[in-house]
Amino acid sequence: MTFGLFGSGIVGLLFALLLQGVVFSPNRRLYGKLVAMEKNIWLQNPWRCGFVVFGFNAVLFTLVLAIAWGSMVASATSGMLIPLFLYAPVAVAVSILGWLWIGRIRRHSFADRAKVALTGSGFYWLLSVAAWIRLQTLEPRFPGEDTFMAAIGFVFLLMIACVAAFLCTLLLGWPRRGRHEP
Repeated sequence: MTFGLFGSGIVGLLFALLLQGVVFSPNRRLYGKLVAMEKNIWLQNPWRCGFVVFGFNAVLFTLVLAIAWGSMVASATSGMLIPLFLYAPVAVAVSILGWLWIGRIRRHSFADRAKVALTGSGFYWLLSVAAWIRLQTLEPRFPGEDTFMAAIGFVFLLMIACVAAFLCTLLLGWPRRGRHEP
């Protein structure tokens, strides 16, 4: 299970790195659309941009959670084994590409980039805090219940949320050299 989580994250990161050249290459059609998006009103205000990234993170996490739950229900009802970590690399790649995209088209001061980065990654920071609190207050629901597997689940959630929060903050807030010229 740990190898599945780690392996799917690595595959997603490699997938995002491979797609980065396709998405951000100046001779592609998508690049022109990305440059045109720089003039949108939601990118001009750092708080608004941060809340859009926050929503993007929340929607993507909820979508992955719904797919995982649906996969478990489908495998339980039909007896068909569906690999749970088949879609995780795609979710990681979409997240990283989205953060890179917002980070590349944002051209503002360090303070504005910090506002976008901390507001946008706030979903994962809040999820990290919630997982930590839940892990610290984990108690059996009935006498004799073993909470070991629940604790392992919260540790995995804590690791995933912390890495996502740190990576989102880094990719949105770090200044990049060699950005496009409008």
